Amino acid sequence: MQITVSFSLDLPESGDINTVESLVVEAGRRAMAEAIQGSVQAYEEQMKTCPRCSGTDIRNMGLDQRVLLMSFGRVVISTRRMRCNQCKYRFRAADGYLACLGEIHMTAALAQACTVTGMLCSYDNAVKVLAKLCGVRVSAEQVRRLMQRSEMLDNTNHVQV
Repeated sequence: MQITVSFSLDLPESGDINTVESLVVEAGRRAMAEAIQGSVQAYEEQMKTCPRCSGTDIRNMGLDQRVLLMSFGRVVISTRRMRCNQCKYRFRAADGYLACLGEIHMTAALAQACTVTGMLCSYDNAVKVLAKLCGVRVSAEQVRRLMQRSEMLDNTNHVQV
Protein backbone atom coordinates (compact mmCIF):
# COMPACT_ATOMS: atom_id res chain seq x y z
CA MET A 1 0.00 0.00 0.00
CA GLN A 2 1.35 3.41 -0.92
CA ILE A 3 0.02 6.94 -0.67
CA THR A 4 1.42 10.13 -2.11
CA VAL A 5 1.08 13.60 -0.62
CA SER A 6 2.44 16.78 -2.11
CA PHE A 7 2.11 20.43 -1.22
CA SER A 8 3.16 23.81 -2.49
CA LEU A 9 4.31 26.71 -0.39
CA ASP A 10 4.02 30.41 -1.17
CA LEU A 11 7.08 32.13 0.25
CA PRO A 12 6.91 35.80 1.16
CA GLU A 13 9.07 38.21 -0.80
CA SER A 14 10.38 39.69 2.42
CA GLY A 15 11.12 38.07 5.72
CA ASP A 16 13.72 35.71 7.03
CA ILE A 17 14.26 32.03 7.72
CA ASN A 18 12.19 32.22 10.92
CA THR A 19 9.18 33.40 8.92
CA VAL A 20 9.66 30.66 6.34
CA GLU A 21 10.13 28.01 9.04
CA SER A 22 6.67 28.67 10.51
CA LEU A 23 5.13 28.46 7.01
CA VAL A 24 6.93 25.18 6.32
CA VAL A 25 5.83 23.69 9.65
CA GLU A 26 2.19 24.60 8.99
CA ALA A 27 2.33 23.23 5.43
CA GLY A 28 3.97 20.08 6.79
CA ARG A 29 1.16 19.62 9.32
CA ARG A 30 -1.43 19.94 6.55
CA ALA A 31 0.48 17.41 4.45
CA MET A 32 0.71 15.00 7.42
CA ALA A 33 -3.04 15.30 8.00
CA GLU A 34 -3.63 14.56 4.33
CA ALA A 35 -1.34 11.52 4.59
CA ILE A 36 -3.30 10.24 7.60
CA GLN A 37 -6.58 10.59 5.69
CA GLY A 38 -4.97 8.79 2.74
CA SER A 39 -3.83 5.95 4.98
CA VAL A 40 -7.36 5.56 6.38
CA GLN A 41 -8.82 5.45 2.87
CA ALA A 42 -6.21 2.90 1.76
CA TYR A 43 -7.07 0.69 4.76
CA GLU A 44 -10.79 1.01 4.03
CA GLU A 45 -10.28 0.01 0.40
CA GLN A 46 -8.68 -3.24 1.57
CA MET A 47 -11.83 -4.09 3.56
CA LYS A 48 -13.67 -6.39 1.17
CA THR A 49 -15.60 -8.60 3.60
CA CYS A 50 -17.94 -8.22 6.56
CA PRO A 51 -16.10 -8.54 9.90
CA ARG A 52 -19.04 -10.52 11.34
CA CYS A 53 -20.00 -13.07 8.64
CA SER A 54 -17.18 -12.64 6.06
CA GLY A 55 -19.82 -11.86 3.43
CA THR A 56 -18.60 -10.04 0.36
CA ASP A 57 -21.76 -8.06 -0.41
CA ILE A 58 -20.97 -4.92 1.59
CA ARG A 59 -22.24 -1.45 0.74
CA ASN A 60 -21.05 2.04 1.56
CA MET A 61 -23.64 3.84 3.71
CA GLY A 62 -21.97 7.26 3.87
CA LEU A 63 -19.25 8.97 5.85
CA ASP A 64 -18.61 9.89 9.48
CA GLN A 65 -16.21 12.54 10.73
CA ARG A 66 -13.73 11.60 13.42
CA VAL A 67 -11.24 13.80 15.25
CA LEU A 68 -7.81 12.35 16.01
CA LEU A 69 -5.22 13.95 18.27
CA MET A 70 -1.76 13.32 16.88
CA SER A 71 1.77 14.38 17.73
CA PHE A 72 1.61 17.01 14.96
CA GLY A 73 -1.88 18.34 15.68
CA ARG A 74 -5.59 17.72 15.47
CA VAL A 75 -6.71 15.80 12.38
CA VAL A 76 -10.31 15.47 11.19
CA ILE A 77 -10.77 12.39 9.04
CA SER A 78 -13.71 10.93 7.15
CA THR A 79 -14.43 7.26 7.68
CA ARG A 80 -16.84 5.07 5.72
CA ARG A 81 -19.92 3.54 7.29
CA MET A 82 -20.63 0.13 5.79
CA ARG A 83 -23.46 -2.42 5.81
CA CYS A 84 -23.33 -6.10 4.98
CA ASN A 85 -26.28 -7.04 2.80
CA GLN A 86 -25.90 -10.67 3.82
CA CYS A 87 -26.18 -10.41 7.64
CA LYS A 88 -27.29 -6.72 7.84
CA TYR A 89 -24.36 -5.89 10.17
CA ARG A 90 -23.36 -2.20 10.22
CA PHE A 91 -19.74 -1.25 10.79
CA ARG A 92 -17.11 1.36 10.08
CA ALA A 93 -14.46 0.07 7.72
CA ALA A 94 -11.59 1.85 9.54
CA ASP A 95 -12.48 0.72 13.08
CA GLY A 96 -9.79 -1.98 13.12
CA TYR A 97 -7.18 0.47 11.89
CA LEU A 98 -8.08 3.09 14.51
CA ALA A 99 -8.82 0.74 17.43
CA CYS A 100 -5.36 1.28 18.99
CA LEU A 101 -6.31 4.91 19.73
CA GLY A 102 -8.87 3.84 22.30
CA GLU A 103 -11.58 6.12 23.62
CA ILE A 104 -9.35 9.19 23.78
CA HIS A 105 -8.64 9.16 20.02
CA MET A 106 -5.01 10.04 20.74
CA THR A 107 -1.93 8.45 19.22
CA ALA A 108 0.70 6.83 21.41
CA ALA A 109 3.26 9.45 20.31
CA LEU A 110 1.09 12.32 21.53
CA ALA A 111 0.23 10.48 24.75
CA GLN A 112 3.96 10.07 25.38
CA ALA A 113 4.58 13.77 24.64
CA CYS A 114 1.80 14.68 27.10
CA THR A 115 3.28 12.43 29.76
CA VAL A 116 6.82 13.75 29.35
CA THR A 117 5.64 17.36 29.29
CA GLY A 118 3.43 16.72 32.33
CA MET A 119 6.49 15.43 34.21
CA LEU A 120 8.48 18.57 33.41
CA CYS A 121 5.98 21.27 34.32
CA SER A 122 2.50 21.93 35.66
CA TYR A 123 -0.42 20.55 33.68
CA ASP A 124 -1.50 24.06 32.64
CA ASN A 125 1.98 24.83 31.35
CA ALA A 126 2.17 21.41 29.67
CA VAL A 127 -0.93 22.35 27.66
CA LYS A 128 0.78 25.54 26.46
CA VAL A 129 4.01 23.72 25.57
CA LEU A 130 2.14 21.04 23.62
CA ALA A 131 0.15 23.66 21.72
CA LYS A 132 3.33 25.51 20.78
CA LEU A 133 5.52 22.54 19.89
CA CYS A 134 3.00 20.01 18.55
CA GLY A 135 0.25 22.31 17.34
CA VAL A 136 -2.34 20.35 19.30
CA ARG A 137 -4.76 21.45 21.95
CA VAL A 138 -5.25 19.09 24.86
CA SER A 139 -6.72 19.88 28.24
CA ALA A 140 -4.86 19.95 31.53
CA GLU A 141 -7.23 17.18 32.63
CA GLN A 142 -6.15 14.99 29.69
CA VAL A 143 -2.50 15.51 30.64
CA ARG A 144 -3.31 14.64 34.26
CA ARG A 145 -5.13 11.44 33.27
CA LEU A 146 -2.29 10.37 31.00
CA MET A 147 0.19 11.01 33.83
CA GLN A 148 -1.96 8.96 36.20
CA ARG A 149 -2.23 6.11 33.67
CA SER A 150 1.53 6.21 33.12
CA GLU A 151 2.16 5.99 36.88
CA MET A 152 -0.23 3.03 37.16
CA LEU A 153 1.60 1.22 34.36
CA ASP A 154 4.96 1.93 35.97
CA ASN A 155 3.74 0.52 39.29
CA THR A 156 2.47 -2.70 37.70
CA ASN A 157 5.74 -3.25 35.82
CA HIS A 158 7.91 -3.18 38.94
CA VAL A 159 8.65 -6.49 40.58
CA GLN A 160 8.86 -6.48 44.37
CA VAL A 161 11.57 -8.64 45.95
